[in-house]
Amino acid sequence: MIFDYDSYRVYLTEIFNRKGNRGIRTRLAEYLNCQAGFISQVLSGGKVHFSLEHIEKIATFLEFSYDEKKFFITLYLFEKSGSVDLENYFKLEVEELRRQFQDIGKKIKTRNKELNDYQKSVYYSHWGYITIHMLVSLEDCNTIRRIQQRTKLNESFVLEILNFLLDCQLIEKTNNRFIIGPTRIHLSKSSPLLKLLHTNMRQLAVNKMDHQAEENLHYSSVLVFGKDDIEKVRHLILNFIAEKEK
Repeated sequence: MIFDYDSYRVYLTEIFNRKGNRGIRTRLAEYLNCQAGFISQVLSGGKVHFSLEHIEKIATFLEFSYDEKKFFITLYLFEKSGSVDLENYFKLEVEELRRQFQDIGKKIKTRNKELNDYQKSVYYSHWGYITIHMLVSLEDCNTIRRIQQRTKLNESFVLEILNFLLDCQLIEKTNNRFIIGPTRIHLSKSSPLLKLLHTNMRQLAVNKMDHQAEENLHYSSVLVFGKDDIEKVRHLILNFIAEKEK
């Protein structure tokens, strides 16, 4: 992921050397209408850089999203800066764009309708609300009977949750089956409900250990990381979330 890098040249070098990308340097040279030797000269370091037009075309060649292209171009401007003041300016720009990428909320595209504070407090009060909300997206779990079987919750509570989700338009009902509705929600880092959400979902995982189903996966580990490795792990998790959203 481009957001993990502090140098556009290091990023491109790793892309070209990655397994399965054989011939990509030659294809890029043809796309840029330049010699492959020029690309090698730029990536070797020193004062030779691509032009800004080259950088925009490279971003298109690599099929970057808008945010990735913006970061890539800013990274180029930072690395190409000819003065300390300009370098410091673009360094701050790079850090800000990276921070925006790391803000998970930016990756979650909310729909037009949002829950109010009271509705959120109910939704996050018990793991059943989130679980049933997600279960209805599965074709074999979108009826009351199947939801009750999968969650092991009593019928009256299942009906209470379903009615709440329907009222909030988090789900919809058609032909006696439920489907995901138009409302989508996301908790910000500052939300007082965030701790409750994580606590409930962890409790659900603990509850699952009482039923030793073969398909269950439980894994806990205590690890010690250096500061640089912590950042690498953080990027891996953020990248996973971004890919999961697709």
